[in-house]
Amino acid sequence: NLHLCLAPNILAKVLSKTTASSIGSSLKEEYGAPGIATTYTEFKAMLDMPIPSHEHPAPAFSKINAHFMQLAEVDFEISPKVQAMILLAKLPSSMDTITHLISQEARILTSTLIEKSATLAWEQCGTTTASPRRLRSLAL
Repeated sequence: NLHLCLAPNILAKVLSKTTASSIGSSLKEEYGAPGIATTYTEFKAMLDMPIPSHEHPAPAFSKINAHFMQLAEVDFEISPKVQAMILLAKLPSSMDTITHLISQEARILTSTLIEKSATLAWEQCGTTTASPRRLRSLAL
């Protein structure tokens, strides 16, 4: 019996429900909507996610993009331009050349451009410092 697993204050709200699906529907209606705390936690996790300088950046970009999608699901969508700016600001100092080149020479700033440029730079240069000319060819 599902009623035995519920806290007394929650049980009082669903006591009249007899099936698991009706209890589940009632609980989802009552408690299912994410609040400000959930949105803040997701937003904070996105801001705290670093893009590493000595590891492949793709996993970090994937996690950040997942946070963007989860924020959109709770009606806190961040515009693509702001997403791109956040990613640009999160690039590690070892990719400063990429940051400057993209910010000065890109016609349209997109998350895809930043992710592609950072990934290519890391794959081509590894953790060593590359010349600005080589980074320019990779960034754009």
